Amino acid sequence: MGLNLGGGGDFVPHIRWNAQLGGKWQKSAEDGPVDFEFSQAICNLPGLMTGWLRIEKGEAPDWKGDISLTQESPRPSPEHARGIKVLFMFGKKFGDGPERELCASAKGLLMGIEDLFDKYEAEAGANPGKCPVVSFDGGEHIALGKGATVKPMMSIIKWVDTPEEWQAGAAPTPDQEQDLDNQALSDSDEEEF
Repeated sequence: MGLNLGGGGDFVPHIRWNAQLGGKWQKSAEDGPVDFEFSQAICNLPGLMTGWLRIEKGEAPDWKGDISLTQESPRPSPEHARGIKVLFMFGKKFGDGPERELCASAKGLLMGIEDLFDKYEAEAGANPGKCPVVSFDGGEHIALGKGATVKPMMSIIKWVDTPEEWQAGAAPTPDQEQDLDNQALSDSDEEEF
C-alpha cells in the first residue's frame, strides 16, 4: 500500500532523527534535545498516521492528519510538508515514561520509515493484534537532490502483543510500565523487548 508520502491532542514526549548531526536519535528533555542510543523499541506501526506537518522554530508543530493512509487530506498551507506520526515504546530506557512520539517530515527519516513500513506490511498478516519490535541498524548516507541526508535503517526483530494503552488510546499506567519492563527482562538480558 505504501505511506502516501510523495507530495493536537495530549502531549507525548518525543524523539527525533537528526540527520544534520550525521544521523543521531534525540529525545525531548526539559533543557532541550538529548542524544540517546536507540537499540530497540515496540513501534505502533498499526497506528502510524500520515499527514501534513509544519515546523517553525519556537512554535509547536502544526499537524494535520490524513483521512487515512490511502486518502490524503488537503494541504493546509505551502509551508506544510508530508510527514508521519508514530509512537514508540522504549521500556525502561527513559525515566519519564516509556512512550515517545516521532512526528517528522525530514526526507531521510521518511525514507527510512517507509522502508520499515514495507517490512511491516509484508509480515503483518501473519501477526494479527501484534506490533513489531524494531531495531535501529545505523544510518545510510544518501544523495538527495543537490544535497545529502542520512536515512535511518531499521529492522523488525520480533512481534509482541499490542500494548493495551495503544489499543484503548490511554496513557500507560505505572503498573503497565512495570509489566513492560518485566516482559523485557524475561525475554533476554541483551534484548530490551
